[in-house]
Amino acid sequence: MSRKKYFFDEASDRLVRGCYDSRSETIDQLSQRLGFPRWAIKRRAQILGVARTKEKPWSEKEVAYLEANLHRLSLAVLARKLGRSITGVALKAKRLDIRKSDEGYTARSLAQAFGVDDHKVVRWVELGLIRATRRNSGRPHDMYFIPEREVKRFVSSYPTEFDLRRVDPVWFIDLLAGVRR
Repeated sequence: MSRKKYFFDEASDRLVRGCYDSRSETIDQLSQRLGFPRWAIKRRAQILGVARTKEKPWSEKEVAYLEANLHRLSLAVLARKLGRSITGVALKAKRLDIRKSDEGYTARSLAQAFGVDDHKVVRWVELGLIRATRRNSGRPHDMYFIPEREVKRFVSSYPTEFDLRRVDPVWFIDLLAGVRR
């Protein structure tokens, strides 16, 4: 359990409200005057609503729109329609644990399930043992997307490529049984 170390009273709150302007010099002056570290001053200013926050809070309507359209629209289009940055939309999707497609795997997630290194899955893709597509995010080393049906085909076609002792047993049974979690 964390214990609160710095306590702001009404007088210090008035001082932060009256003086805070996000400039380093001002924060240093407040820090010396109150005897609190810079981070405590900045956090209190944010709580009091006088500090600039990096992004405006997400409304329930925006979150619902993101959940409903992430699988069919690009991040750029979603960002434009929501009036947010592409990074902001991507981070919110990550925080909500929603993906472009829940019907498949990245090379990394598949490697975790098989209990192997990511490079082994990439090698399987490059050898043509697993068919995968790139995510088209615009990055130089774009992620692979591997549909679940391809993983099932790989398991039945190349059972000697992986060690069953290292495979996540619950995931493997669910994959073969067609159970979605």
